[in-house]
Amino acid sequence: MTNSTSESVADTQLELAFRLMEDDTSALAEIVELYGSAIIRMILATYKTFNAEDAEDVLSIAIAKLWDRRQQYDEGDGPLRAYLYKIADNTAKDIFKCGWDKARRLPVDFGLENAIELIPEDKPDENESKRKRKDWEKRRHKEI
Repeated sequence: MTNSTSESVADTQLELAFRLMEDDTSALAEIVELYGSAIIRMILATYKTFNAEDAEDVLSIAIAKLWDRRQQYDEGDGPLRAYLYKIADNTAKDIFKCGWDKARRLPVDFGLENAIELIPEDKPDENESKRKRKDWEKRRHKEI
């Protein structure tokens, strides 16, 4: 990378950081466009049990955390890209520690009795009393 290119990248990161601090949400879209795929690749390479959807979830959480912590960012601590990578890595570590990736792989059987499409649709028509419609709504809510 040439010196002018590295200065351009640094300027872009600094501009994005300033936009974040000014509550410019459009900066988040640019950050995801610039760094999203690289962060997903890093997560998949580091956390072998994560799949692509897990890595995308990590990226989403990291972007939300970046937004929440935008006022804490200090360019003296390093580039915005490195700050986001660290947030994403820590997010993935937290998910890995709590066992989300393991829980996701467990078989889940909700049973046929819980299948929503099997609950009869006996909704009263508009001509029936309000009381009867409310009773139906309560019963339907309980069944679901």
